[in-house]
Amino acid sequence: MKGWDSLQRELPRNSLKTATILTGGRVVTNPSGGLLSKGHPLGATGLAQCAELVWQLRGQAGVRQVEGARVALQHNIGLGGAVVVTMYRKD
Repeated sequence: MKGWDSLQRELPRNSLKTATILTGGRVVTNPSGGLLSKGHPLGATGLAQCAELVWQLRGQAGVRQVEGARVALQHNIGLGGAVVVTMYRKD
């Protein structure tokens, strides 16, 4: 896994405008719409992220499925400054 800084340098500057990181690009972000699309319920946001990533890696995400998903990264910042970063990998 490349460091985040080097990955940012490789992404096209207009990735967000063209949605290449949302749907079909090399690095896909929030195919489910992210936490705000779920109402951002306190306490359930980390679980929602975990479920989406597991579904992606299992090939069970339906219309949101990212073809060939093999690695996933989750990060969540909670109340009181709690921070969790988790990597998932499909063997």
